[in-house]
Amino acid sequence: MSLNGTYSVLSDSGAPAGTLTVTESGLHTHFRFEGDLVPAVSRLMATAAGRTVSLGIPVPEAGRLRLDRTMSRTQLRAMTLTEIGQVLLLPLTAPLPESAPPAEKTPEAPTEEGPRAASPAEPEETEQPPAPADGGEGWRREPDPGRLFTDPAVAALCRSVAGALVREEDGQTQLAIPVHESGAFPLTSFLCLGTPATIGGAPYVVFTVKNGAPV
Repeated sequence: MSLNGTYSVLSDSGAPAGTLTVTESGLHTHFRFEGDLVPAVSRLMATAAGRTVSLGIPVPEAGRLRLDRTMSRTQLRAMTLTEIGQVLLLPLTAPLPESAPPAEKTPEAPTEEGPRAASPAEPEETEQPPAPADGGEGWRREPDPGRLFTDPAVAALCRSVAGALVREEDGQTQLAIPVHESGAFPLTSFLCLGTPATIGGAPYVVFTVKNGAPV
């Protein structure tokens, strides 16, 4: 079944939140979302075939919220994304929705262009077990996450973050920054490099930090 088409995206309140355009080209499928800016850190979700799939975290760009992501057939198969029902833009603090039947879409003809380069993509979300302050699953409290960054501006943004966690994983440093109901988030420009995770029952965005920068 082809995913080609343009889909209306709804917010958690059911209001229009933007448009997702899906274009298949050879062995790749390109997802492009554009919508109005929202106050909270949010993820783009597709519901269909009994599953809820995360398509990524849109980031602010030129006064709009945008997401560009290219996935291979292998990735789509692993996600069992064979059809799209509702497409939702949900705050990371919101519960995942129930899946919905396929919705009507505006068909689009496949493009003859080759696959586009993928922007930094968010891996499918996996929940982490609770992370107590004593280091469960390697997580420990980090009172000054700014120390992990060499860029003075990034370091200054992170120094005031409360509730951050850090751990070493496969020789790399991982930093988990909590997502609050207020929507305030210090590293908005780097959201496309983060992965949503649930740690200790609370929502976080996890970054890998290498040589003093998120990667």
